[in-house]
Amino acid sequence: MDKVLNYVFKEEDLADTAGGLINLVLRNRVGVTGHEISSAKFHADGITVNGQRVTVKYRMKPGDKLRVVLPEDRKEVDNIAAAEGPLDILYEDEDLAVVNKPALVPVHPSYGHYSDSLGNYMAYYRRNRGLDGICRVIGRLDIDTSGAVIFAFNKAAAGRLVRQRDRGELVRTYHALVHGTFCKSGMDGVLRSRMDRVEGEKLLREIKQDGSGLEAVTHYSVISQNAPSDAALVRFRIDTGRTHQIRVHMSGASHPLFGDPLYGDDADECFFASLGHRRHTLLHAAALSLLQPFTGERIEITVPYPVDFREAAIVLGLLRQ
Repeated sequence: MDKVLNYVFKEEDLADTAGGLINLVLRNRVGVTGHEISSAKFHADGITVNGQRVTVKYRMKPGDKLRVVLPEDRKEVDNIAAAEGPLDILYEDEDLAVVNKPALVPVHPSYGHYSDSLGNYMAYYRRNRGLDGICRVIGRLDIDTSGAVIFAFNKAAAGRLVRQRDRGELVRTYHALVHGTFCKSGMDGVLRSRMDRVEGEKLLREIKQDGSGLEAVTHYSVISQNAPSDAALVRFRIDTGRTHQIRVHMSGASHPLFGDPLYGDDADECFFASLGHRRHTLLHAAALSLLQPFTGERIEITVPYPVDFREAAIVLGLLRQ
């Protein structure tokens, strides 16, 4: 879906726009990138002032009304099949939505999950309301992980959200249940290493001691812990988005996540059976902080624990009933 931006030029804008030069108004006042300006120039009525198409060399006067169209990439094709399914939408505006993903539901269609992913459900939700355009996911979650997932409804919003993430303005906070307790001096800290695939494996990742791989930085702090159950509830923030980053770091620190089928403890199968829940990694994207891509308004979202996560935390003595 094309994104349309409107701006009324003001007297105080003259100083840092070289006297109203549209190219500088777009960059310095509307926040449009050079690539977006180039795209708008070649779009029908992509840049207009008071309803008249103009070039980027046009100079605006106070009171002039600027309208710019940031077009979708017509070469991109949305092949996701629309399928009706449950969506727990925590926040929505014309540019994005934040959805609460259940554990064991994939974000994207994949092998064995062609029509039961969040992507399928969001496609149905949007198309059923007559809304077109590609829904782009900003930062994926593993199928086991629950919590906040961002969908951008236009290319311009997606680009701005990715840049926020790269600058550290978009922050996702995770909570997890882990095996083991922490000493007093180790209740919070930073785990730094390099990670890459395990040789010959498609899914498994490992910490590389030989300097190969990509840097991974994980910040953690213990929310609560319980010596009798030898377990802890831990908060995480990651500076880098490596595959399985939190899971690999905590396993490497001798604190594997409860239920983790790749890096965890096989004894967890009995623990989940006692709860009456299907085993999966108890990792939850519990909070999200971002800026609305065009207004700059700070959006803060918290996501309640899923039933199985909460019940496990109570049984382990990490949360009160």
